[in-house]
Parts: sequence; C-alpha cells; structure tokens
Amino acid sequence: MRAGFARKAKAAALPTAAEASTKPAAAYAAMSGESPHVSGVTPAAKAFWIAGAASDDPRNELVLAVVHSDRDVEQVTSDVRFFLGGLEGSSADELESTVLPFPSQEVDPYRGLAPHLRIASARARALHTIATGQARIVVASAAALLPRVSQPNAIIALALDL
Repeated sequence: MRAGFARKAKAAALPTAAEASTKPAAAYAAMSGESPHVSGVTPAAKAFWIAGAASDDPRNELVLAVVHSDRDVEQVTSDVRFFLGGLEGSSADELESTVLPFPSQEVDPYRGLAPHLRIASARARALHTIATGQARIVVASAAALLPRVSQPNAIIALALDL
C-alpha cells in the first residue's frame, strides 16, 4: 500500500518448495493472488513474516501491519525492526526511520481532548514518512486506522525537516 493505494499481487507461477520456505510472503501472494492475512502464529513469527514481506518486495512498497490493540504496536514494531535488521543487515538508525509505529490517539474525539504529545508525534512522523515514500513498514492498531487523516500533499506542505 503506497499512500492509500491498494497493492495487488500479480499472478505468477507457483513457487517450488524451496522458494516457498525461503520467501513466505512471495509464496503466499503467488499461490493465492490476494493480499496476505496471517493468523494462528506466535507474535514473533508474525513479526518475522512481516519483515520477510518487506524484504522480499522488489518494488519496495509499503507494508502495513495491522495489530489488534495499541499494546501490540510497540512490541511488534520492535520485533519487526529486529528481524528486518537480521535479514538485511540494516543499522538501528535506518530501521528506526523506516519501520514505524502508528498508534491510535487514545482519546475520544468528541470530548475535545488532545492526544498525548508522544502519540501525536508518532502519528505525524509515520504519516510524513508514508507521504514522502520513505517508510517501508508501518505497524498500526485497528483503532489507529479509524480517524481520517490529511492528504499526503498537505502533510508534505506542512512538514518542516530539521
């Protein structure tokens, strides 16, 4: 998914058993022809699968990982950074800027309360890196995806890079 556009897997020849074991995301996409959905595995295995999906993508498109709650966002983000660093040998700074959490605002929007500064900053950072095309993996809770966000060009226009 890149700035709101759905990613479609191309139909391809079925992978061999060796290819399927080394590239799980590519194998699933080739066999099913639809967006992958992983369930029934441990949280660490999900994080490894997400890192593998980003690592296997020759188009280097954004991988959006949706987790159940905000409690899971930080843990999955940390695990994905660990596995992606192991798969690609990326530095910690590089992983911190390309694998991002997208937490929910954790406040009722109808009460007029502002979200905590740390949460607002994490959301703004994730939206900016998505809009500029620098993000590779974004881990979001289901609640974080509910509120509407600004258009990518508006986010880029309002951003100030230091």
